[in-house]
Amino acid sequence: MLDSVTHSTFLPNASFCDPLMSWTDLFSSEEYYPAFEHQTGADSNCLKTSGIKGQDCPSHSRASLQSSHLWEFVRDLLLSPEENCGILEWEDREQGIFRVVKSEALAKMWGQRKKNDRMTYEKLSRALRYYYKTGILERVDRRLVYKFGKNAHGWQEDKL
Repeated sequence: MLDSVTHSTFLPNASFCDPLMSWTDLFSSEEYYPAFEHQTGADSNCLKTSGIKGQDCPSHSRASLQSSHLWEFVRDLLLSPEENCGILEWEDREQGIFRVVKSEALAKMWGQRKKNDRMTYEKLSRALRYYYKTGILERVDRRLVYKFGKNAHGWQEDKL
């Protein structure tokens, strides 16, 4: 695939993106690198990776969810309904309680972000539980439900 890249196709596409992006980020398409299983409806639009066809650079907006920490990625997903696609939802917005609705889709999105195609929800949830010790998340005694703790920031409506 990369053999077919010419000077004329590279320059226009390189000008709109971060120079540190990889070749596959610039020139990937769904037919060569499927992001997820093929899905129908609104989910299929949300879970595709951006390539040349999209003409948008994922590193230039907050909605692109370029967070380096898992809890920030989750927070940004909750705050971006257009990116969320029903994967996470607020249970009690004022108290910071949220629920994971589509656990495997969340794991795939996070794995794709971290370039780890073997990410599972079991691994992701273990990482989320480590945030209990730092006060970023607090324990909620319900399955797939989490709460932002005192050390998490940027999720409260009045403090945005």
